[in-house]
Amino acid sequence: MSGRRTRREPAAKDKPQRRRTLVVLLVVLVGLAVYSVRPLTYQYHFRQARRAFEAREYAAAVAALESAAAWRDSAEAHFWLARTYRHLNRPDRFTRHLQQAVQRGLAPELAEREQLLAVVQSGQIAMSDPRVAPLFVASDEDYFEVHDAMVRGAFETFDTELALRLIDSWQQGFPQDPEPYVLRGMYFVFVQQWSAAEAEFREALERGSDRRDARLGLAKALREQNRFAEALREYRQCLASEPDADVWFGIGECLKMQGSLEAARAAWERGLAADANHYDCLLALGELELLANRWPAALRLLEQAVALKPHEFNVRYALAKTLLFSGSDAAAADQFRLAADAQQAATRVAALSTYVAEHPDDLEKRFEIAEILLSHGQTQVGLSWLRGILHLDPNHAAARRRIAEITP
Repeated sequence: MSGRRTRREPAAKDKPQRRRTLVVLLVVLVGLAVYSVRPLTYQYHFRQARRAFEAREYAAAVAALESAAAWRDSAEAHFWLARTYRHLNRPDRFTRHLQQAVQRGLAPELAEREQLLAVVQSGQIAMSDPRVAPLFVASDEDYFEVHDAMVRGAFETFDTELALRLIDSWQQGFPQDPEPYVLRGMYFVFVQQWSAAEAEFREALERGSDRRDARLGLAKALREQNRFAEALREYRQCLASEPDADVWFGIGECLKMQGSLEAARAAWERGLAADANHYDCLLALGELELLANRWPAALRLLEQAVALKPHEFNVRYALAKTLLFSGSDAAAADQFRLAADAQQAATRVAALSTYVAEHPDDLEKRFEIAEILLSHGQTQVGLSWLRGILHLDPNHAAARRRIAEITP
């Protein structure tokens, strides 16, 4: 008998037990790995979201925050989702995420502050309201949020004098911050002073080279000055970050003005692929089909566009011509009448707005603008003008009565 010792084979009944032990150990190890990776992955996505938010790329911020929340369903992630949706003017999602942040432990006073910022941003309370003053007692980070909300609220109620004073103060205190330059650029876009808008957006880009909104504003300002090659370069830079319908519309407009109609068509079609209800792309494609005598296609596009903005002269007029050329004389006559009415209203509102810009205290002219807008279906803009009147004169009876008639 040999003296060599042999390894004892495990009994058959031991094998299942050993297999179960290995499985349990593997599960534990995987769990520990996931547990250790989870906070790092959360922080990675959260940092990505904050960078996107600071660059005002809100769609990217939302995507990163949702990824972060998938790894840790925290009050912090939902708070920043709420704040981002506030900037996107999505009150439904803003409210939902703010409530979820409170449920997960957000301090009630922070939630109340964010809710107040949303109200200020929408222009629903005057800057003289006693609730507004405490907002100025803010951290350095919240300073920008407060001023942004106040400027946008002033613009929302067409109090441009206040908005520009706030922007001046912001620029003086933080001369390297691109945001006030973007906001002033938006003001010049509103009043159609395109060279001034161009200058402001360029200043913003010098202070924040990754500001897509500033580049998009610059592209529009260049396009409106008929500098189509320059505008195309700016639009194409925007494609790298977020190729949305606004960018494709601008590209199409530049290509059209350069005589490349088929390339313009392709750009507008890509715009509609990104947003099937993009008014400008629908109108542009509808007018292109009208030009090519393709009446059914033009009619489909223009009817969709007029449903989105029934008060706009351009789409009413294009629809009227399409109906006329396709043999629907009676329907065309109705659209020509509506187009003429829309043009008359737009001309009057433009004239009154120019007057009000020079005479901001003329409340009766402001009220006339509101009435014209309300009578032409532009309820939200009309309400903004009425709220602006109440900010200047809380006792204005006619404005208060009209708001009560419109809002539930």
